[in-house]
Amino acid sequence: MIENPIQLDACVRRIRDALDAAGWRGGVVVALPEECAEDAPLIAQELSLTAVDIAEGRAAAGADVADLVRSAAQRPCAGTGIVLEGLDTHLASASPAERQAVIETVLRLETPHAVVVAAVFAAGELPKGVRRAVKVELPKAEPRPGLYDISLI
Repeated sequence: MIENPIQLDACVRRIRDALDAAGWRGGVVVALPEECAEDAPLIAQELSLTAVDIAEGRAAAGADVADLVRSAAQRPCAGTGIVLEGLDTHLASASPAERQAVIETVLRLETPHAVVVAAVFAAGELPKGVRRAVKVELPKAEPRPGLYDISLI
């Protein structure tokens, strides 16, 4: 969970840069650090996007994860875009081929609004040199000296 405002700003800045490069249309894949796996709603809020939970969709639809992403991305969007949440549950049990299919599906999306898929992906899963695929690395949170910080005495 991102709790430090400096870390949140760094995370959102990387995603915003990718969205700017994409013209705030189509898909953007964001590889989050493991400790941020549950932060899609927070990221959506910071980017003024709508969080869409697809966690229940797979069981109901019987679809694979790439189909869920494609289906969610095609829904009408009230604002500038959506952030899909609930993917990590599905991706954890997905094969490497299924995980790659999700990434490729997102990168090929052509929608009039932004579709952000923020999930925990392994280091080598994202294609290199693709502006729509970004890896978020949180800066170390520097402790701030408190009133009773004895290390300063």
